[in-house]
Amino acid sequence: MSLFEAVQTRRAELRKDATQVTGFKILTLLVGELETLTKGKGLEITDEKVVAVIKKLIKSNDETIKLCDGDARLTAENQELQAFLPSEMSEDALRDALRLSGATSIGDAMKYLGQHFAGQYDKGTASRVAKELVS
Repeated sequence: MSLFEAVQTRRAELRKDATQVTGFKILTLLVGELETLTKGKGLEITDEKVVAVIKKLIKSNDETIKLCDGDARLTAENQELQAFLPSEMSEDALRDALRLSGATSIGDAMKYLGQHFAGQYDKGTASRVAKELVS
């Protein structure tokens, strides 16, 4: 099951529970953002795109929470969204993956990570680790 399908399934579950309006609304927003991003462009909704939009929404909520000195609704939204994020790879896990990839350049290393571990690593950390290994 793709991450987008998991979001849609969770959204359908929340729709049936009147106490879960906040979660339903944020997942509806997420689905709408993803459909808008790809509609009419012939693009597929990939796990990487789902993760990117989730991170964007969480970042936006975090900035608003800071400005408003906390907001329970936004915090609940972030918790619902974070449930769909894969855990980020540690530096050691990145090193192991890149060693196994056989990449000989930073570009090859980043391409490999993007194809096999999309949304599961911090790009800055990955770039630094790749530079260490291929230089």
